[in-house]
Amino acid sequence: MGTSNFARGNTSKVFAVLMNTEETFKECSECGQKHYDFEYSAESFKNLTCCEGATFEEETEYRSAESYEYDDFKEYLRETAQEEIKNRKNIHFKEESGSDNDRNYCATDLFSFNTSKMFGDIEVEVSIIGQIVSAYYEGASLDFAVEFNDEEYTNDEPDFEWLFEYQSDMNKGLQVLQNRNAVKWAEKTKTELIELIEEVFTKVSQPLNVLGTASNGETFYEKV
Repeated sequence: MGTSNFARGNTSKVFAVLMNTEETFKECSECGQKHYDFEYSAESFKNLTCCEGATFEEETEYRSAESYEYDDFKEYLRETAQEEIKNRKNIHFKEESGSDNDRNYCATDLFSFNTSKMFGDIEVEVSIIGQIVSAYYEGASLDFAVEFNDEEYTNDEPDFEWLFEYQSDMNKGLQVLQNRNAVKWAEKTKTELIELIEEVFTKVSQPLNVLGTASNGETFYEKV
């Protein structure tokens, strides 16, 4: 059975990152050490001291991202996210670090966009959490999770009735009215935050459309 490389997430498409890259290297005929082109300029390679009398044969191979490249990318993504909202006073950035520790597609929280609004005496908050999700074979993908007042969003319409019932001093009629207003605002805000975070993802990744999945579980993608 085949397995999809990327997890099925909440995004409108797959945002692929840290994929394997084809690298050219020169291998020492004496000790077998590989000297990658990205590590040397043409001039510095001429001055390379390796093994006496060695010759260097040029070859290529696919290379996975190193741990430092993973860390560098996380910082780049966070910086890009902060830059995206610098002129949006009502949206706040927060660095995140949680993980679901999934065995195959581990999702790690990197940052969140948060905004809130008062409805009577109740504050309603909408958060979208940007995540990096490990892939099955190579690379990783970007995804998000949505929360309303720290409760993870499902496909159901948000409902803050419990907030108004247990934390509000307003009368029942006002609670019902403000809950209705809060739900409408939260749905609209959720859509806006999803659009915003996917704009960030597009800037730092290779977006892919899913073409389909074979009967053996293998999934096919195309670049957008």
